[in-house]
Amino acid sequence: MTSCFLYRFFAFFQNVDPGNASKSDGADKHRGGAGGDGGASYLMGTSSMYSPLMRLIFARMHPSLRPRAVRQLARFALTSTHSGLTGEVGQMVMAAATQAPEEAVPNLTVPLLRALAQEMDDVARLVADGTVEAHQIVSPTKEAKLKWLTGLLGSALHKGGPRIVDIASEVSAVLRSMFELSVTGKSLRLAEMAAHLTSMMCGALTGTYVDDLFAADDGDASTSFPARWVASKVREGERTDLIPTPFKWRRPSPEEIEVATAVDAEFLRAPASSLLDALTGGTDGTELGKEKIRGALASIGGVVSGFRTRLVDFEPAGVEKPENIVGVQDVVDPPVPIESRALACDAVSAVLENVGADDVETLGMALFVADKLLAPHTQDFHGIKSALRTWHADATALTQPKMAPDDVKTQPRWLVAEYAFLRFLWRGSQAAYHRGGPGSDHPTHPSFVKLVEQCRRMCLHKYSSVRAAARCATEGVMKRFPTSIPRLCDPAADALAATPADEDRCVAACKLLKATTSVNRLRTDPGHFRSVAAALLGSSHHDGEKAQTGVNELFLSIAIRFSRSHLRHTEDDTYALHPDLRATRELIFGMMSPTEKDPAAAAAAALDPMETDEGDKTATSALHWSYSLMANALLLFLVHPRLDDAEMSRLTSYCMSCLLGDLKVIRMPAACVLLMISRFESFERAGAPVVAATLTSQPGALATIVTNLGLCHSVAEAGGGRGPQGRADTLVQAAENLYGAGSDMSGKPWPRTRICDDSQLIGSFVVACARLFGLFTRVAPNVVAETLEAPLSTGAFAEGDRGARCAAAEAIAGVLASNTAPKWAAPLLLKAVDEAANDSTEEWLRAVRYAARGGSDGLGCEPLLTALTTQPDRRIATVSQQARRLEAALMCVAELAAPPVSDAAVTFQENLLDELLAPGESSPLAHPSRAMREEAAKLAAQLIGAHGGDGELADARFAGARAKAQALLAQFVQYAPDACREALEHQPSDAKLLGINGDAMELDVDTERTDAGSNDAKQQLSTGFKAPAGRGMHWLEGSFLTVIQLAKHGGVAFVSSAVAAALPFILRVQECPDREFALVAKRTLTYIKYLVFPRAHLGVVVAGTLEGMRDGHQWHARAAALKFCQAFAYRHSFTLSTHEMASLRDETFAALCDVQIEVRTMARDTLIGFLKGVSAASASSIRDRCLNASKELPPRKRSRVGRGDDGNPGGVDGPDEDSKARRHGCVLGLSACVLSAPYGVPEWMPEVLEELSRRTCEPNPVKESVQWTFSEFKKTHQDAWQETRAAFASEQWENISIGMELAPSYIV
Repeated sequence: MTSCFLYRFFAFFQNVDPGNASKSDGADKHRGGAGGDGGASYLMGTSSMYSPLMRLIFARMHPSLRPRAVRQLARFALTSTHSGLTGEVGQMVMAAATQAPEEAVPNLTVPLLRALAQEMDDVARLVADGTVEAHQIVSPTKEAKLKWLTGLLGSALHKGGPRIVDIASEVSAVLRSMFELSVTGKSLRLAEMAAHLTSMMCGALTGTYVDDLFAADDGDASTSFPARWVASKVREGERTDLIPTPFKWRRPSPEEIEVATAVDAEFLRAPASSLLDALTGGTDGTELGKEKIRGALASIGGVVSGFRTRLVDFEPAGVEKPENIVGVQDVVDPPVPIESRALACDAVSAVLENVGADDVETLGMALFVADKLLAPHTQDFHGIKSALRTWHADATALTQPKMAPDDVKTQPRWLVAEYAFLRFLWRGSQAAYHRGGPGSDHPTHPSFVKLVEQCRRMCLHKYSSVRAAARCATEGVMKRFPTSIPRLCDPAADALAATPADEDRCVAACKLLKATTSVNRLRTDPGHFRSVAAALLGSSHHDGEKAQTGVNELFLSIAIRFSRSHLRHTEDDTYALHPDLRATRELIFGMMSPTEKDPAAAAAAALDPMETDEGDKTATSALHWSYSLMANALLLFLVHPRLDDAEMSRLTSYCMSCLLGDLKVIRMPAACVLLMISRFESFERAGAPVVAATLTSQPGALATIVTNLGLCHSVAEAGGGRGPQGRADTLVQAAENLYGAGSDMSGKPWPRTRICDDSQLIGSFVVACARLFGLFTRVAPNVVAETLEAPLSTGAFAEGDRGARCAAAEAIAGVLASNTAPKWAAPLLLKAVDEAANDSTEEWLRAVRYAARGGSDGLGCEPLLTALTTQPDRRIATVSQQARRLEAALMCVAELAAPPVSDAAVTFQENLLDELLAPGESSPLAHPSRAMREEAAKLAAQLIGAHGGDGELADARFAGARAKAQALLAQFVQYAPDACREALEHQPSDAKLLGINGDAMELDVDTERTDAGSNDAKQQLSTGFKAPAGRGMHWLEGSFLTVIQLAKHGGVAFVSSAVAAALPFILRVQECPDREFALVAKRTLTYIKYLVFPRAHLGVVVAGTLEGMRDGHQWHARAAALKFCQAFAYRHSFTLSTHEMASLRDETFAALCDVQIEVRTMARDTLIGFLKGVSAASASSIRDRCLNASKELPPRKRSRVGRGDDGNPGGVDGPDEDSKARRHGCVLGLSACVLSAPYGVPEWMPEVLEELSRRTCEPNPVKESVQWTFSEFKKTHQDAWQETRAAFASEQWENISIGMELAPSYIV
């Protein structure tokens, strides 16, 4: 069985296509993955248990079977070449070598080693012959074979320290040959394979691991699997039977350390010394040859990668060496001395210093080795993270959960041991990373310092691949030793400021400075912040596109991660910025032009820009706009709540200058900064006087600010979207999102209340601008009252300039939201709302909503509310103006519905309810215009949603509003009968007779399919009826629209009682001559059918539904009631009483025989739901009732004529409509039974299908329904047709064959 099992895997390996089967994520490398490959098939995936399975098989198989299994594996490995599957086969080789070492070494490891040696001999012969070009010696075929052998041999050496000692000389000889031939054969890939093999050998010789990982937990080791599982965590004194047997840890022996020392001497010290000898003296290594340099680097890298933390590391500076570090890999000292690491660092430094700048591959190899030397923990860290993901995937499937509260989770012993081993490696890597503890500086060893310096120099290399490799090594040092970040980043900062401009060096410097370690250091190191800020603002001479993109990315990285509060607590209990940060602030102010620091200069330039001569233009454009934006942000980072008066005054002047200046991109951020500092303690003393003086002394200052802010609105004339964005637009938008109008610096988020129609709350209204003008009104009320009306009147009605209109709306809203609003503000705002175009009302409506709360008390803006309370004269005002007034009132109600509010706000809402309750057509809900009714419905829904509840916990001042809201709901129900009758006047029950298009009036059925002979289709309702004035069809439509608005926004619970009482009338008007009204009625039913009614209202709803099902005049009402019943019964299946549910079910059953075919079809669909949602007894009762009704049908009488009236052979003797409906209803009932079990064949199904098949010869529509039912049955049971047929007896199947033959074949 074992041989067969292995052969199955070998067959899989021979047939899988590596190019199309890549499913691995490389998470199993810690388990012995070969050749650095993660694998090419799903076997190497994180969730695959292929690796532990192989190890368990070789560990638990009987000892007598192991030699045969190992020889079988060796035969496959030596006779095949599947380089794309080296990882998968390597797992099997590693399992055999670690779990059956006695059999694997002579039968597998040694043959692989000798096969590899033979391949090297073949390569050596080709080199000696000289018949093939050097670069063609290692062909792709030969390279695949070598990759296969080196990968499998590396897996065989995995965790094989004691067994490697005996074959160490042979392995060293093969490695020596591979490194030499990589030079003569000019094969870099061969050197990399040799380096991998060296790494595996060094790791196996010096590693510490669990030696009995897959041993049986108890009993004989040859048992197939452990008899019990164990727990990884057990409290002392509890469940000792779940404690695993102690793990056997393997440590390197003296013999292994001796071999490791020899490997170090031959493959690290020797090549490092040769590199130093050849490259010292300033030569570029041309005499040595780049192939030899690469071969030496590969050898050094393989040894360093294998030894990792077992190679003594440099001691950090600034701390004393601890006696012992908890978590190191072993209690013994690392076997390889520090001299080896220092020699390797010197050799790599020499390569980086002397190799030509264009030799990218050599530099890349050197930097890769440098990363291993400078951060020995990194390889273990990343490998263990992947290994832990794999372990958790295994543990998910192999953990026995708790069966009782006092139980513990258990796992196989090998899984617990593997986790212990991984945590051991994790602690070792973390101990190496944190060597020296927090606050330690990087080592001062000359070799370390020299290598770090070379890596830092390479970070500014002209080739991006070299920069990326060097940056990886440098960031590793910065992350490990944060105190070294400023020193390592200083050259990059110098490169940004250096002249002449060098685009490549600028891009490289930005990449290094925006590294996470560097940016995070900015928050705690003021000196680093100062140098980076100076370099960033001094890089404007780098005008290349790539350079500026890098600068912008650096700025955004700083802005995203930066946090303010660089404060230092001084002795006199005050707070002050660090001296470096103060110097940074002075630097930023020094770089700004006069117009950015002096409001007077900015205002003068804005009023008369032509007066500035050429000499002054240079002074006013000291910084490019993007750099002004960055300077603005960096200055903002240095703002703190404890600014002294001098700094507050200067910062306020700067903000006002930006608002008045001609630089567009910094206006919005400056407005937010001004709003933020206005909340600081020193603003009233030092900031407010500056704002007031600027607005007072500079003529036209407010008008200039309104104009400037209007230009900042990036909105199109017909919408609120932005146009195409380039790099500059991206920078501006990102800056606005970070610290501009899109942030919360200007105050709390707004709006904070819900509204029934939130579609109007999107657009271009910037809250920060409104708050800015509120600040101006508070600080300088007289200036605002006297000078702002004219520019706002001009901007509010500016044609073709939506930005100006947006700024005007924000300014008026801010003025009205202050305590000292001028008299002209409210009339101007409402005039703008009335005259605004349809596509630009959103900013004005948001302005109304913002202004509704009024001043600082936030209780209500009385001038605005008073103006909105006054109703316009209908004889003069247009419908559009009346609707706009209701929209504005809706915005105010949305803002003022919740306390705290003033008495004026309460009165305002009561007046609106009085207006809705007005008699006749004075109520906007009964207005002849549908647009008015829609807006009135939104307003009514908002008021009912706010005040329609019981009000036990609400403000007592809203008692009147609650009473009027309840009165409005009562009127909805009171006038519904008369309004419904008026809507149906002159309307026959059959829509077809009126020529109504069935598609337009669709109610989930085909309304054109009517029976012309229907009695109630010929019946006409009474004509000439008129409902009370103002409470007719228009009022009913307004009521429906109100319910829709409430349902859309979750407030329909307040009207559930009214909806329950009006349900029969909603059902009755589903079809009427006014198509728009009928559509509103259908939408209303669509919304309310999913409403969950309280138990107290269910009786009324059930009664209304039953009344709709029994409607004798409107078959549309019966169909709509059945459609409503489907959702209603399902939603309330647990709250409806047994009697109520039975009533609905019985009425649905009776509707199966309705004279209207659409009603019968809808009744069948409704009955399906009842069959699915009831108990087994109730469902059986319904099926028996359907079967009995069908069986009791009288047989069809044969006609004397060959064809019946319907065209079918053997027609009937003209049955009446009731008889035809009854026969069709019985078939529909049977159809409902069949369709209630779409994917199974219950025991009752054959009998029902037999009875249904007996109706196949009936005339239409019976035959059509039978055919459709059988087709649905075939469609839902086709996938399991054999099982379906087996559920029938042969006689039953023969009886239903006629129906099956009639049904169309879905296979064909």
